[in-house]
Amino acid sequence: MLINVTSYVQTLIDFVDLVEGRRPFANIPTATSLNMHAHEWWDLIGMGACIFTPIAKHILPKSI
Repeated sequence: MLINVTSYVQTLIDFVDLVEGRRPFANIPTATSLNMHAHEWWDLIGMGACIFTPIAKHILPKSI
């Protein structure tokens, strides 16, 4: 399988932005601050990081 280097680099940049709360992820409330489950947060707010949604929903706990 060949890896598209441009897509790979952009995915890494998006991940760092998500973790550090930059660019499209700035000022986004957390699941805890909204008193909702992490899975619910991804359904409502996290879709801005859609490439990470399947991974996040797999590894995050289903309750706060």
